[in-house]
Amino acid sequence: MRVQGGVAVTGVLERPGRAGDAQQSEALAAAGVSAVVTAVLIAVGLAGPDIAAHVYQRSFFLQHGFILWNNLWYAGRYQFITYSPLYYPLAAVAGLGLLAVFSAALATFGFTSVVGHRWGRVARWSSWSFALIWPAGVVITGVLPFALGMAFGLVALAALQRGSYRWFAAGAVLALATSVLSFVLLGMAMGGAALARRSDWRRLTWPGLVVLGALGVELVVWGIFRTGGRYPFGNDDFVNACIFAVAGAVLAWRIEALRGMRWLFVAYGVACAIAFVLPSELGSNIARVRLLAVPIGLLLVSIRRWRPLPICLLAVGATVWWNLTSLTGAYARSSGDQSSKATFWSPAVDYLRAHLSPDYRVEVVDTSGHWPAVYFPQAGIPVARGWFRQDDFPQNEVLYDSLDAAHYLSWLRTLGVGYVVLSDAAPDYSSVREAALLRSGQSGLPVVMDAPHITVFRVPEPEAMVSGPGAPHITKLEPARMTVSLTEPGTFRLAVHWSPYWSTSLGCLTPATDGTMLLLASRAGTADVEFRFNAARAVESLSGASGRCEPARETSP
Repeated sequence: MRVQGGVAVTGVLERPGRAGDAQQSEALAAAGVSAVVTAVLIAVGLAGPDIAAHVYQRSFFLQHGFILWNNLWYAGRYQFITYSPLYYPLAAVAGLGLLAVFSAALATFGFTSVVGHRWGRVARWSSWSFALIWPAGVVITGVLPFALGMAFGLVALAALQRGSYRWFAAGAVLALATSVLSFVLLGMAMGGAALARRSDWRRLTWPGLVVLGALGVELVVWGIFRTGGRYPFGNDDFVNACIFAVAGAVLAWRIEALRGMRWLFVAYGVACAIAFVLPSELGSNIARVRLLAVPIGLLLVSIRRWRPLPICLLAVGATVWWNLTSLTGAYARSSGDQSSKATFWSPAVDYLRAHLSPDYRVEVVDTSGHWPAVYFPQAGIPVARGWFRQDDFPQNEVLYDSLDAAHYLSWLRTLGVGYVVLSDAAPDYSSVREAALLRSGQSGLPVVMDAPHITVFRVPEPEAMVSGPGAPHITKLEPARMTVSLTEPGTFRLAVHWSPYWSTSLGCLTPATDGTMLLLASRAGTADVEFRFNAARAVESLSGASGRCEPARETSP
């Protein structure tokens, strides 16, 4: 142990002996408190706006297993593999609540271990604030896969501090398999440590290779399962994240004990700028660091001994504001939400079960709690949206712009929507214009069912999910398969997103210019269109050569 500026600092890879025993005890105590807080918040019924996505994904896994495609959301999308391959299988076994308690406790243990090992008792305020605030962030916002990924990432850092490279590798890989964002933040921490220890970089060579290797695997997966989606990054979120990065770097500047943190803030600011300039699925998700803002702020000012006091007080106040406003906003959107109950939607579900044919999907005007993304697909009803905002772009971007009846009808018909469901629940911000248009009576959609809380509209002259010569129609639609009846040969548009892993028993498939796919059939008959992953197509996808229309081995009619 060495002393710098009056602060006891334990080296990154040093073992602190008896002090380490005390730190481990404190880490376990903090983890216990975090587990209790998380359990209490769940017990009183708090559930964030993201929870609907996880409820559905877990139920989907329980019903269908680990399949890679889902036709019931967003005109078809990759399932599990591009978001969190590990979280939902674990949630299927443990349940969302128990896994959330475990995630919060493990993250608290990891965070307390890391800061306690590095800075000793001076980091206690930071550790205990994490034990109290992090569970609230996890439960109230509902960022459950991210929470588990952060837990694995923090444990990986704790293992690295103690020279346990195998446990570091395990934690890093688990973080990546659970949440790409948590792995990105782990990489930033590694980068900050490397820059702070430039004279001793060899100690980080092997861990760095682990991170780079895992990143390489993720890039390969991204190439095999390309989505083209993007998550928006609003100006306010970007400015606030940059202020946090700059303020943190300034507070850590020329403080030897904060050298690694200094470069971590620099790396975070650069990452925010890249995410803002280059559209991607990351977007404003990188601002989830705000859920850690108070513990990080308290860590900085504690190591500075609260000097100068006015600046430190201002910094802590700003982090409290940034940290807690995300929680209050999420709580306001989800508290007292009656649409979270299945009975709220049952009149519409019952009506659609009786009237909807497999040729059409349904648009449910999204709500602030996003529960339509759960109850309609669970009933086997395909919806035009779901609840992963990155999948809204570019497919549903029209809903985020100024919306009129002509553009709305065009969008509905392009996606093969037959009915629209509007509720009196608070709408998501992307659905405010859509709800207003439907309520105005100017949408051109007639009302076919009106019940308490729910109105169902019919799309006039809808376009089916399969269109082309003759009278084609879909006889069966499943998450990763559809059966298409063709009365004539020709080229048919399927309003389902293209993937190189689609195969057909009749004719061949090729991507359309709008991101959907075309079925080319030389004769009439029944086409079984099925999602089948195979290595040859994966290699083609990586090379950019996929999409050729090669006739399938047709079965006899």
